[in-house]
Amino acid sequence: MEDKRQVTYEEGEALAKENGLMFLETSAKTSYNVIESFNLSAQCILNNMTKNGTDPTINSNIIINDDKNKNPGGIVGPNQKSGCC
Repeated sequence: MEDKRQVTYEEGEALAKENGLMFLETSAKTSYNVIESFNLSAQCILNNMTKNGTDPTINSNIIINDDKNKNPGGIVGPNQKSGCC
């Protein structure tokens, strides 16, 4: 679908570099680089937290619970058990 592009790869890459951002082309239609973009984003966040001295494994305020039967909202507070273990 090259002919339907509104921004070229080079334009997107240049804009990202100018603004100190990551750049990765993805496609929701074909799933190209979708998982990779989430993994890259998560890795960058983790790297920034580590660089800034933040320990991502402690002092969490929210735990996401995937067990919708026990907790339909899926979110519990920091002192509540999530029911997974």
